[in-house]
Amino acid sequence: MVPEKPMEYLQTGIYRISEPAQMKALSHPFRVRILRILMTKAATVEQLADELGEASGRIHYHVKMLERHGLIKLVDTKQKLGVVEKYYRAVASAFELEGVQAERSTALATFLGLWREAEQKVTQFLTFTDLRPEPRPTDIFLFRQLHLDSQNASRLIAELQQVITAYSEQRSDAKPNYHLVVVFHPLLQTSTDVIATPP
Repeated sequence: MVPEKPMEYLQTGIYRISEPAQMKALSHPFRVRILRILMTKAATVEQLADELGEASGRIHYHVKMLERHGLIKLVDTKQKLGVVEKYYRAVASAFELEGVQAERSTALATFLGLWREAEQKVTQFLTFTDLRPEPRPTDIFLFRQLHLDSQNASRLIAELQQVITAYSEQRSDAKPNYHLVVVFHPLLQTSTDVIATPP
């Protein structure tokens, strides 16, 4: 018997991207937007098209690319007016890059695609939220320059991953969704950082 509506197909855990082809698939910012939606719910191509305000043909192409590279999967089908509706869902609630060896241009395009998506989410939050002067316990904007050796830097990354993994596995559709962006990298010295000393 076909259910009246698709199941939510709750996904938990972290999927570690290990193939260059998967990274390349995510180098397109539009696919990142689709993946973000499918990380929170199952949806058809038509539902994605309505939510994103795009033509279903364009959505279908990018959905098939994500499916081909194992980032989303078909989780349900439903017969409606003689048409089979296909519901897709992300394979996990969070994604990480794991030692992917890819071309520099591909890696850069992937990072910029993810960064643009993060920038859009933050912009939406700042535009539509109640920007009260007092801090809220659920909002944090943190910028720090840390002085760490390689051992402590590795330790910090491991601790961050452990905490994020623990909370990613607690995912529940009954809870609000939160957006987390973590960028941690060594600072590179440029010519503008070098201050010439007088003779």
